[in-house]
Formats: sequence, C-alpha cells, structure tokens
Amino acid sequence: MIEPKEFEIEGLRFYTQPLPAFTAVKLDKKVIQLALPVLNGLSDFSMESEVDIEAITAGVSESLTKLTDEDFENFILKLLSATTYQGTADAPANSEITKSSVNEIFQGRILGLYKVLLEVMRFNRFSPFELMGDGSAIKTILSSSNQKKTTPKRGSALEKSGGLLGN
Repeated sequence: MIEPKEFEIEGLRFYTQPLPAFTAVKLDKKVIQLALPVLNGLSDFSMESEVDIEAITAGVSESLTKLTDEDFENFILKLLSATTYQGTADAPANSEITKSSVNEIFQGRILGLYKVLLEVMRFNRFSPFELMGDGSAIKTILSSSNQKKTTPKRGSALEKSGGLLGN
C-alpha cells in the first residue's frame, strides 16, 4: 500500500494520495503510449551513452500531437485528481486541483506543472518509473546533453572581443 505524502516543487507544496487502481491503470496506459516514441528514439540508450536530444524531442513531439488539447487537459486533471495544493510557506492553502486552480497555481510555471505531474506518476509507481529504476534513467535523460563544453576565456571583455580598433 502506498502511503500519502507531501512534497514541494518550486516552493509550492502539495499533498498526494494514491490514485484509485483503475484510474492509475488507465493513466499508466496513456503514459506508456506517450513514452513509447521517446523510448524508440533511445534504442541504444544506456546510463553511459550520450543522449540524442533531437530523438527525444521528436519522440515527445510525436507523442503529444496524438493527443487533442482536451484529452491532454483531461489527462492532467485526472493525474492530479488525488493531489491537493497546500500553498506556499508564505500563503498556505488547501484546495483540490481543478482546471481553474491549475491556471492560478501554475501560471508562468509550466515546467513546475510538468515536475508535479512527474512526481505524481513516480509516487503512483507508473510503469516507466518502475521499469527504469524510480525515474533515475529519466532524470539522466533530462539532465544530459551533447553540448560541447568550452573553456571560458580569461581577461577583460575588451580583450576577448579583439578590441575596439581591431588589428
């Protein structure tokens, strides 16, 4: 049995309880459908391999275009149906999460909304999190990139630019 828990994301506090089993199974099915194109883009993925951000982006894009806006909205609301917003340390609240409260809570914090959704999926032990070690592989994917690391230049901005008069 999963015990309810409180968690905080970006200074916002939430309390979540396990989703009813049939609701969780239906949502898990949807998550698997959404994640499959992403996982297909990672066919050679291992914890040591470099992550192909283009493949992930293409997979996410493909997955999301399969959902209508209404379906995506309903998916989010069902995922949050067993979660309440507890407010912030400065402004406590205790409210059910609804369409209008999502607009109020997450306006200007879209990434925060996605983080809460991922936490709810992890908490409810959705298949991708259970199969990939409680999301550690997902965290690796999200934090990894193929960006070329450059050595910072030393000196004043004028020296770095080549000077105003040039050579």
